[in-house]
Amino acid sequence: MARVKGSISQEILRKLSLLKVIIITGGSSGSLRFWSQLFERLFKDKDIDKRAVKDAFYYLKKRNLIIGELVGGANGQLHIRLTAEGVKEAAKYRINDLKINYSKQWDNKCRIIIFNLSTKEKLEKQAFLKKIRELGFHDLQKNVWIIPFACEREIKALREFFNLNIKDLRIIETKDLEEDKILKNVFKLK
Repeated sequence: MARVKGSISQEILRKLSLLKVIIITGGSSGSLRFWSQLFERLFKDKDIDKRAVKDAFYYLKKRNLIIGELVGGANGQLHIRLTAEGVKEAAKYRINDLKINYSKQWDNKCRIIIFNLSTKEKLEKQAFLKKIRELGFHDLQKNVWIIPFACEREIKALREFFNLNIKDLRIIETKDLEEDKILKNVFKLK
């Protein structure tokens, strides 16, 4: 049961990170109406135990990852949002969900990332390298990696997650690349 609760907690964090706030009308967090609305907004078409959602909600609240603010008195609205810690925790799950779209039709462009992580700890560097490998990048040389698919959104997410600026992690898009036969073989491009 703990694993299910964990995945539900992660899903709540993911959705709150996208939605920014969930608004529940008329009722406190203990009311049946509150739980019905929360469940409806987050897990409308999913076969999930309502009790597990309630447990996950209290777990996140206890860990200070989400907060509920009553606006407009007892019969007003309850605004549920991420705390600063919740934003950090949600970012971990977003980074795990990153995927680059490997389109079947190649646009004949290569995306090259150049990075300098000299100020980062060894574990952070290893985590960054692991993630770009998972995304499908191929190393050209030290701190220079390449992929033939659009990845600007994913690079922006990596910058945010690893707290990098544009000087630490740059992306270059090019149509011209010497020795591109190797790249075409690695990525099975035509």
